[in-house]
Amino acid sequence: LYATIVLLASGWTCNSAYYFFQIKDTLSLKKAYFFSFLTNLLGCIFLFIQYIEYNHLHFTISDTVYCSVFYALTGFHGIH
Repeated sequence: LYATIVLLASGWTCNSAYYFFQIKDTLSLKKAYFFSFLTNLLGCIFLFIQYIEYNHLHFTISDTVYCSVFYALTGFHGIH
C-alpha cells in the first residue's frame, strides 16, 4: 500500500514538473525544479520500501516461476 501511494504521488509530481517546465518563466522554473527534486526523492523512498520488502520475503528468485516474475517485474520497475 505504501509503495503504491508513493508511486502515485511521484507520478503526480513528475507531471507537475513537466507542466511547469513548459511555462518557462522564473517562478515556474523554480516550481519545476522543486517538483523534479520531489519526484527523485519519492523514487528513492520507493526503492527503500522495495528493499525492506525484499528483506522480509520468505521466497527467493529461484523458488518458483511466480517468484522469478515477481523479482523481475519489481526489480525492472525500480530500475525504471
